[in-house]
Amino acid sequence: MKTLKKSLIILSLFMLISLKVMAQTPIPVKIKTYEIREQLYERRNTCQPIVALKITSAANQLIESYRKLFKDKNKLCKGPNGILTSFGLMSQKYYCDSQTGEVSFASYYEREDIFRTIWGQSKAQFDYYGVCAPNPIVWTNPVGSQNHIWELKFVTISNYSKNPDPKNYSGFLGVPISDIRSINCIKIEETNGFVAKTEPELYANTYSSKGILAYITLLNNTVELCYIVNNYDSSKNLTWKE
Repeated sequence: MKTLKKSLIILSLFMLISLKVMAQTPIPVKIKTYEIREQLYERRNTCQPIVALKITSAANQLIESYRKLFKDKNKLCKGPNGILTSFGLMSQKYYCDSQTGEVSFASYYEREDIFRTIWGQSKAQFDYYGVCAPNPIVWTNPVGSQNHIWELKFVTISNYSKNPDPKNYSGFLGVPISDIRSINCIKIEETNGFVAKTEPELYANTYSSKGILAYITLLNNTVELCYIVNNYDSSKNLTWKE
């Protein structure tokens, strides 16, 4: 009888220890493969960093006009020279500091890595460059100069760092247009980013695109993180940040 009682006590202690160990052991949770891929994609392509500045609506509309060039080419307008053209409309508050009204523009790409945009007041000005004109052409406030030779490049971080003179726009090698599948979201890099640390004044300059990054998907489905650089940087032609 004593032996049976002792055995029951030992068995009870063993069960209590087992239950305690089980409670402390995490239960594995199965995560579907596609859920992992989605989490990694969101983490890699997030466009909402924690920074003091934000990108203006005009800058977003400008980049959207370039994005359209890769979306559905059959729906794009072809200019007199067959150049594919997309259009946009932005507040003149951000264009040449005009404060009021709206202005239309036309965007296209040319040469190896250059995107161009025209802000013009007459169809003839667009015809001269062989591109379509916005219809209608909007220029609410006459204040603010026209610009027919605006250029922009998407430059990978590695290529950006190779330019010995970052103020020299022509010294940047952009992503070849023929390699681009799509232009995705844009964001302002964090304060510990390359441009933020090496060009802090331009990073904080609202008229500069320095420090704004774009996610570019290439034809081979890789995603490149690229700086946006332009030939009118910090000239007050366009307000990029606010």
